[in-house]
Parts: sequence; structure tokens; C-alpha cells
Amino acid sequence: MLFLFFFILILVSYFNFKFLSKINFFLDNNINKSQAIHKNIIPRSGGLCLALIMLISSVFIYVTYDLNYLKYYPYLILIFLIGLIDDYGIKINPNIRLLFLFIISFVFFYYFDLRLRTTGIGILDSFINNYDFEYIIITICFLIIINGSNFIDGVNGNLAIHYMLLLLIIFLVSSSFSEGFIVHLQSILICFIVFLFLNIKNQIFFGDGGAYLSGTILGLFIITLMQNDTFISPFFYIILTVYLGSEVLISFTRRIFQKESTVVADFNHLHSMLFVIFKTKTKINPHISTSLLINFVYCLSVLPSLFFTNNFELTRNYSIVLYFFFIILYFVIRKIYKKVIKF
Repeated sequence: MLFLFFFILILVSYFNFKFLSKINFFLDNNINKSQAIHKNIIPRSGGLCLALIMLISSVFIYVTYDLNYLKYYPYLILIFLIGLIDDYGIKINPNIRLLFLFIISFVFFYYFDLRLRTTGIGILDSFINNYDFEYIIITICFLIIINGSNFIDGVNGNLAIHYMLLLLIIFLVSSSFSEGFIVHLQSILICFIVFLFLNIKNQIFFGDGGAYLSGTILGLFIITLMQNDTFISPFFYIILTVYLGSEVLISFTRRIFQKESTVVADFNHLHSMLFVIFKTKTKINPHISTSLLINFVYCLSVLPSLFFTNNFELTRNYSIVLYFFFIILYFVIRKIYKKVIKF
């Protein structure tokens, strides 16, 4: 039964992605925008397939395992639609879009009482518990993951490969996920694998809708993991999302110091600079090489933490080291990038 379900999901994902890549909606035809690296008009409708797979998987799990993930769908759909509107070509002021994301997320967490009950930092925990700050903290964390997902979706394969790794790590560290939840996770993983196959061929993009939905799904998986496996250190989740978090941290800090808008896209992300370096200095596919290198470095840096997920001090110290590492890596690549574009 389960094998048949996964086989159907593969077929649905593939033919849905193929269909979406042929229709003339959600086209990314602005090839002159600052962050664009593609030269062809490509559909940005991949997120629609992810939404469909989410729905099919949730219904199957609800019927087969009596686990109701459908209750979260209004939130997922609203976040997805905010990104999808931009994919369709209707431009919303980035500040207003960020405000919408914050309000929708805050209301969702408050309604379902999903909160960050502990950070592992005594002073911050005391402040959170005394002033009911939990919902604001978890909303900010979600916005970092959602925007980080959108930031890294700049070269073919990067977002898909990274999320495949994230889902695999979540699967490995969890000891209390139900069978239904694991099926749900595997369904999303199948969608990313199929998408990667077509995305690498430059046939379809996830778009803002897909990136936002991916980030929201990841956040909900992490919340579920935190609620079920309470022995895992809170700092492990900072380690897990170090690439997404460092991208947001570096981008916002850099734009503030350069007196630029913190929400307008640019070409100064890690993957953007690596893409130019590979394209200029090598003959290998810059999309594949950039995506593989970034995620290979991510794997090497994060995998050691799997051996001490429940150790508070080690995960805390290692998370600090990792963030410094990714910040240093960014500036090293940036220095190489500046030398490359001079010639």
C-alpha cells in the first residue's frame, strides 16, 4: 500500500512539474533583475506541485494513520499565496509583504498555541516566560527560515538539494516521529527529488511561492521535532538552519551598513558569487557545481553535531563556531568574487 502511494506520488510529481513547465503562467521573464542569472524565460510555478503533494500526502495520512495535518493548511496556503502572487507578476512592496508574513504567522502560532517554550538561554527564557514573548520569538524564527529559503533559491538545484539534506537530518535525529509523520516527510522528500531532476535541466523554478512554502514546511517539521524530542538541545536547530540563518544575518547586516533596503533582492549572496566564479574560471556547469559545493560544505560542518544533539554546551558552542565559519566563508568568497569580476 505504502509503496504504491509513493509510486503514485512520483508519477504525480513528475507529470505535474512537466505540465507546469509548459504552461505560460508564472513566467520569470524579468531576466534583467539584479539577482537573475538565467537567460531564458522559465516558469516559476514549481511551488504549485509542492502544494499539491502536501495536500495528497495530508489526506492520505489523515485517512490511513488518523493524523490530522490538514488543520495547518490555512496557514500554509496563505504563506504560499503571498509568494505565488509575486510569481504571477503582481508586485507587492517588500516591506508590506514582510509585514503580512509576520501578522499571518503570529496569528497562526497564537491560535494553535505553538510557542518556543525554551531557548536554552536562562535570561532570554526568563524574559519570554514573564512577558509572553514566545509567539513573537517563534514568528521571527519562522520568518528567518522562510526568507532564508527564498534567498538561497538563486541557482538551479541549491534549494532542492539543501532541503533534501534538511529533511534527511530531521529523519535521522528524530526518535519519536509517528509512522504517519515519517510518511509525510518522505512524501515531501520525493517532491524535492523530482523537482531537482527538472530544475537542474532549467525547465522550472520553485518561485517565491515554492520557497515560502518550503520554509514553512521545514519550520513546522522542526516545531514537531522540538515538541516530541524534548531531549534535543535547542541549539541543534540553530546548527541545522545555519546556512539559511547565516544568509539572512549577512544579507540584512550588509544592507544596513551599506544603507540599502533590507528586503530588496540583490546579487551578493554566497551562491550568486560562487556561480560567477565557476562560470568565469571553469568549464563545468556553474549551477551544479555551486549547489553541490555549498551543500557539501554544509554537510561536513553540520554532520558532526548529530553525535551530540542532546548536549547543551557542545551544541551551543558549535553553533557559534559554525556561524562564524559561514560568515568568514562568505567574505572569503566575496574577496575572490571581486577579483574575478575585475578581469
